[in-house]
Amino acid sequence: MWHSRGYPEKLSATLHRYCDDAILVCRKSASLALEKFTELVRRLSLIINHQKTRITKLKEGFNFIGFYFAKRKSPTSGRNSIYVFPTKQSQQSIRNRLKYLTCRRAPIKPQTFIEQIKPVVLGWVNYFKHANASEAFVRLQDFINVNSGLDYFFI
Repeated sequence: MWHSRGYPEKLSATLHRYCDDAILVCRKSASLALEKFTELVRRLSLIINHQKTRITKLKEGFNFIGFYFAKRKSPTSGRNSIYVFPTKQSQQSIRNRLKYLTCRRAPIKPQTFIEQIKPVVLGWVNYFKHANASEAFVRLQDFINVNSGLDYFFI
């Protein structure tokens, strides 16, 4: 409905959805785009979570589905670009999950440890691999190596 009403062109606002979450990226009036979106949602008998709804500038950044989006100057070109990182909460969540999987059975054999954590780590890495996640991956690698008792475990 957003597209059929021509809102991307009329309001300079693109709608991005994932399951029941959505963001509007606006070049002009964010409040007008939010007003139109609210009307549309009401017509569909849906509810907007006003606690999660806010208007912000890309330079301030925002979290969406486990990713942190922010507009920053590129260190190589000097141009403004949108960078996407795993949120701090997502990074803490994977560390907590790995602790939970391994602490109950300590000490465990290295092969058992790898079998337990490999699908969890690969799932997390695959979800964030299209983001600017190299630093998060290095921190996760360090966390695993320090807490595993193994010499090295590569993700």
